[in-house]
Amino acid sequence: MENQRIPIGIIDCYWGGTSVSCWMSRAQLEQSRAGQRYIDHYAALVGDKTDAQYQREMEDYNADWEAWNTRVQARRAKDPEATWEVLNRECGVCPWPQPAGNQSPFRPAGLYECMVRRVAPYALRGFLYYQGEEDEARHADYGIMLFALIDQWRSDWGDWELPFLLVQLPMYCSREEHEAHLDSKHWAALRDQQWKISRTVRNTGIAVLADCGEFDNIHPLDKQTVGYRLALQALAKVYGEPVAADAPRLRAVEKDGSRMILRFTDTAGELAAKNGRPEGFELAGADGVYHPAHAEIQMDSVVVWSDGIAVPETVRYAWTNYGAAGLYGASGLPAVPFRTDCQPVL
Repeated sequence: MENQRIPIGIIDCYWGGTSVSCWMSRAQLEQSRAGQRYIDHYAALVGDKTDAQYQREMEDYNADWEAWNTRVQARRAKDPEATWEVLNRECGVCPWPQPAGNQSPFRPAGLYECMVRRVAPYALRGFLYYQGEEDEARHADYGIMLFALIDQWRSDWGDWELPFLLVQLPMYCSREEHEAHLDSKHWAALRDQQWKISRTVRNTGIAVLADCGEFDNIHPLDKQTVGYRLALQALAKVYGEPVAADAPRLRAVEKDGSRMILRFTDTAGELAAKNGRPEGFELAGADGVYHPAHAEIQMDSVVVWSDGIAVPETVRYAWTNYGAAGLYGASGLPAVPFRTDCQPVL
């Protein structure tokens, strides 16, 4: 890094499609009910399966995966720009999940034992952590699990001040969910757990990706935006550089008749919208039913209202698995998704 006059290196320690439970010790998992639920769930999947049975299942799985990958590569050879929506439709969806087994890399604590412990406590300045997709169905436990993981790693490195920089999940939904008009809000709820950890655990930061993600592709191709926003977090919180690294976040809410005034902080100037007016806002009255809302930017605030709601009670923004999130700060960073009926305004 030129302005620090030092080389920056990254130790890769990752495995695609894993749960947060894979990255901490069994002893750490057993300390919470949430962690024990992960252990029990996976044990039930394995049942009395022997290692030999697991190996045979993996041979069949790998054959299916190779056949699928051959179709994908052939399609990409014809059109390198083919989207995952096209690939999924023409080549089939990637075989998933893998069979469960006691030797699987997806078992709780497995990758911690085989990967993390091999590098701890190698000297480093902090952690970059991008994970959560595989835990969306257990979003209610994710905050506890993430807290335990941070505790585990800092303990292993013997440094309770090591920065831990998170990546908040982007937008995503599958074609099947879209065509069935399903939106579980699980991704939104998990993003909220990630955000709360970033606001409550010391020396943590978060790169917000509310404006990122791809339809029908759980692995979006845009990695540069993720890296840039993580770099901003590292510059500000690890190296002390005076950069605008934090995304705009809700600071206060005021009611004004049929309208609500949302005041933001960390805006780095005036708020802006990519498409003229910010999208992704919803209002609810006393019945708790949300309706799409109109929104208008006023400097560092947003005024929202909804036709048919005379007395709004709560508001939410970008609270969806996959949808619009058009509010930005002057730094170009997207606003943090939120809802006011399940969390305090920080």
